[in-house]
Amino acid sequence: MSEIITSMQERFNDVAEKRLKIIEQGSMDTIREVERFYCELQKSIEQRDIEFTENKLPKLLEQLNKYDEDSPSHKLYFKKIDSLIANQTSYSERALADLSVRQDKIITSSLATKERITVHTDQLTAQIVDKIVDSSELLQRSSNDVLPEYRERGQLAEVPSQQLLESKN
Repeated sequence: MSEIITSMQERFNDVAEKRLKIIEQGSMDTIREVERFYCELQKSIEQRDIEFTENKLPKLLEQLNKYDEDSPSHKLYFKKIDSLIANQTSYSERALADLSVRQDKIITSSLATKERITVHTDQLTAQIVDKIVDSSELLQRSSNDVLPEYRERGQLAEVPSQQLLESKN
């Protein structure tokens, strides 16, 4: 009976291991999709920076140069350009920070899911082993009830348990 339980435990471990592999494989597909999204988002942020630096900023500076340096229009326009530069930088920093936070959430969620599956598999294994042990105890009791009758009739020889185990191995 212990060999059966050990064999079943090995099978349960194999099933649990394969289940985790399936989950990890499914997770890998999800991770690839998320990484693709993050790559596109990062490219978008970089493209926005390039667009601002190479196109918008030169045009803004060109417009600024049309005003006399001491004029209120020049000062006002300069402040506007300075504000746009600060906003562009702030946007990029904020977008990258948000990206990092989202990645952390996905990792945490994935790990929690794997942990829940592992706990569930362990619980199922324990329940099945308990049922096997209960069944083996019931079988043992019923065989003890039936076997004395055969022993009394001389149909079953008395063989010590240790001898049975040695002959089995």
